[in-house]
Amino acid sequence: MPLNLADAEGNFFLKPNEVFYLEDVTGPGIVKAGAYSPLTIKPRLANQSGPLILQKGVIHPVFNANSPNLRQSSAVAVVTKTKEIIFVMSDREDRVKGSCHLSSARALVSASQL
Repeated sequence: MPLNLADAEGNFFLKPNEVFYLEDVTGPGIVKAGAYSPLTIKPRLANQSGPLILQKGVIHPVFNANSPNLRQSSAVAVVTKTKEIIFVMSDREDRVKGSCHLSSARALVSASQL
């Protein structure tokens, strides 16, 4: 399936969005969707997802306590030094507490510092 770089409504289209991939030589990685096609890797798995909620330890500015993005979310991160893959999923109850994406981003920040 080709990359979807369209501008449209919804979390998936919040820029920058990302591609997570697994490649046999370089290992796992995450890149901005617009930077994926020029790569010379040959991944055995790649998945485009919604917004890049955490980039170099900084949470996407759209996701804050007042964010309207209240759907349950999941996220993936790759620890640069160890190439460990971290998956998180927000709790459904986060909808009443604030942004689920913010909860996921905070969990990624915490997990990547272990």
